[in-house]
Amino acid sequence: MLKKSLLFILVLSTLGITSADTGGYTVGPCLPDEELEKLGDAVDMSGADVTYSFWEFPLSIKIAYIIGYLTVFFSFFKLAPIILGQIRSLSKNVNKKRIINYVLNEPGFTPSEISRNLEISLGSIRYQIKTLKAEDKLILTREGKFTRAFQNSNTFTKKR
Repeated sequence: MLKKSLLFILVLSTLGITSADTGGYTVGPCLPDEELEKLGDAVDMSGADVTYSFWEFPLSIKIAYIIGYLTVFFSFFKLAPIILGQIRSLSKNVNKKRIINYVLNEPGFTPSEISRNLEISLGSIRYQIKTLKAEDKLILTREGKFTRAFQNSNTFTKKR
């Protein structure tokens, strides 16, 4: 319902813009220099004649202008979660890379030791280790009450 009413307001605000007022001016491409010299002072080439402020424009143009700014403003709030989500996923990738590099250099550490040494929260470490295990990049082995992380080298041996 809100989208329909905003669309209705947008259409109403642009109605005045779509109708052109016929005046006494003829606008066309600039004439060649020879033609302009023949006309002399009849053609004004000095630039803009008047500068208008925002408040001097017709109401329909003001409304369209304000609606445009409001649309951009509210679009920002619609896009902000997407942008923040991408930034968070980039930071997770950084943590994921730090964890995998740490396990490659120091195999067999527990998640709490990794958390302490990398100064990343234990919950983040557990989540990243779980996703790395799901991606088959790490292997977790349980030794008593400790779970240790190793690189998955994708080599398998037969146990006898």
